[in-house]
Formats: sequence, structure tokens, C-alpha cells
Amino acid sequence: MPRIEKVITIFVGSPSDVVEERIILEEVVKDINHQWSKSLKIRFELLKWETDTHPDIGKYPQEVINSQIENDFDIFIGIFWTRFGTQTENAGSGTEEEYNRVYERYKNIGNVNICIYFKDMAVSISKIDPEQLAKINAFKSKIIGQGVLYCQFNRSDDFKNIIRSHLEQILQKKVPDTNSDMVTTEKKNEDQIEEERGLLDYVDIIYENIDNIKPILFQMKSDQELLQSGLNEHTNKLNLIHYSYPNSRGTVNRIINSITFELSNYNNKFKITLDQLSSCSDLIFTNFHRAFLIAKAFPSENDDQLAEIKNCLLPSIDQLKSFEGTIDSVISIIKTIPPIKSNFISAQKKCIGLMSKFKTIIQSILDSINIEYRDESIKR
Repeated sequence: MPRIEKVITIFVGSPSDVVEERIILEEVVKDINHQWSKSLKIRFELLKWETDTHPDIGKYPQEVINSQIENDFDIFIGIFWTRFGTQTENAGSGTEEEYNRVYERYKNIGNVNICIYFKDMAVSISKIDPEQLAKINAFKSKIIGQGVLYCQFNRSDDFKNIIRSHLEQILQKKVPDTNSDMVTTEKKNEDQIEEERGLLDYVDIIYENIDNIKPILFQMKSDQELLQSGLNEHTNKLNLIHYSYPNSRGTVNRIINSITFELSNYNNKFKITLDQLSSCSDLIFTNFHRAFLIAKAFPSENDDQLAEIKNCLLPSIDQLKSFEGTIDSVISIIKTIPPIKSNFISAQKKCIGLMSKFKTIIQSILDSINIEYRDESIKR
């Protein structure tokens, strides 16, 4: 069946000394698309001069790039480290010219995200060009004056976690727009179409959403195990410091900042998966109810079909039940961490709130099954 997807385009601009970060960005985009594109019907497309331009001639090289990559992408990502780049006819470097173009568009139209990153990892003095560093610092001052909030990172591994978190936050904000953009005749004429749907139509919808739920539950389980493992590690470190080094304020700050980052990253991902789980489960049980009503009118012909659907639902139901103990365990760990910093307290409250919502969704699904179908094979 053809799938409609909304494409969010990302253009990355940078000097030549952040090749590793450009590769990481491409890997993160592929990973996010693999994880979310099917369930959210939305994906990222990364534009780079290396892959999206061809040799040609213009007034100067950057002008050729500008002419081939139109200034209509959704997200601009700029990455800097020790180099600012080679001056062009219109700016201090090609990357600055790319930034200037998108900033002008932002001022006039406003429909673009601008994300600037500065790598702050130490480098050998022999590799430092004072003129290049001066240009980078001037550029920082310039964009601050224009209202840009930039992000600094130390290592490439940090960048991987940060850029993924930021892209998922942007993705989350784009999802409602996607849903409204893809309102179809089917949605507009729902009542009329419901009258024309038969048992097999409902069965198709049920199976499609059962397939959609499986990777969502798998991702939830994987994310929760990773969070639980990280929280255990961090809390063990805090306990050691608490008892052995009561004055280690800097170390405690670093651990709490790490916990806060992991919680915030988890919260962003968890909110998306919760919304998807809720949507899929609603479609499954709404259409199961409709199929159930048809089957009751013609029991001898449709009992086998309903029994088959119930059997397909069982693994997902069992997996949902298994989450309840894990959720309580994670909440218990989070609550043991003292409220040391405001940003941690905020992330802590949000995480507990999302997990409580998850428990409510699980209970709602199980209640729907027990009330609607009263079947021992479903209850187990």
C-alpha cells in the first residue's frame, strides 16, 4: 500500500575540519528515519554540497552551491570548530554566506529552524590559526546579536547525543502539522466511509496497526532498559561521593547534569512513542469493536477471523503488562535522586508524569479488552 510521508529537509553547512560531525549527523538522520518514519509518516532528508551539487561555473564557487541548493529547506545546521572557512565575495566564508542567506529568509518568512553548533574540544597549538579563531568568535558575537541560541559540545560522542535529541524535539513539533497536512477525503467523509466498510476492511486496519505497535513497544523497552542502566550507574556514583567525598561539588554537578541530559533525551523520545502507542491502540480496539459487532450478526462465518485477531493481539498485550513493573522500578530510582538542581527537577517531574501517563494507557487498553470481550484467552 502506498505511504504518504512528509519530508523535512536539513541543510548542513560547515568548514572542512568537522568531517566527523558531518558523518555523525548523516548516521543520526538515517537512524531517526528508520525508527520513526513509518509510524509518524514523516522523515528527514539531509542536503549536503558533497551529494546535492554537481560541477558547474558561476561568479565564484559558493555561488554555484547557492544556485543548486535552493534556500527552501526546513532546518539549517551549522557546525564549527577551529576553522571558519575561506572568504567569499559576500561573506567571511562559504558557511557564513549560507547562514546569511537562511537568516534573511528567517527574517522575511520565519519558516526555518537555525541550529548552530560549536565544538569546544582542545586542539594542538600548532594546528590553531589565530585569524580563523578570531573570525569564529566574531561570528558568535554576530549571531548572538541576531537572537540565535547556539550549542557547544566537547567530543564527537557528545554531538551525536545532542543532535539526535535536538532533531527529535523538532520532529515532535512537526508531527501535528503532518497530521493536518494529510487530511484526506477519507477523513473528511468518515461517516460515509464507515457505512461502506466491511469486516475485512476493519481487519486490514487492525493488522496494520498491530504491525505498527510491535516496533514501538520494542523501542520503548530498549529505551527504558538503557535509561534504567544509566540511572543505576549514576546513582551508584552519587552514593559513593556522598559517603566518601562530601565536598565534591563539581563532581556531583557533572553527574546530575549527565542524569538530566539522559532524562531529557528520554522524555523527548518517550513522548513521541506514547502518542504513537495511544493512536495505534485506539485504532486497533475501535476497529475490533466494529468488526465484533459485524461478527455478532453473522457468528458462524466470522468467529474464526475474530479468534485469529485475538491471538495476534496477545503478544503485544503480554508485553504491555510486562512494562508495569519496569515503570515502577524506574520511577523508584528517579525518586531516590535528591532534588539538587532546577533543570534536573524539571526533567524528573516530566519523566514521572510521562511514565504515569503510560501506566494509564496500559490500564485503559487492558480494561477495554476485559470489558469488551470477556474472553479467557485474552485475559490469561
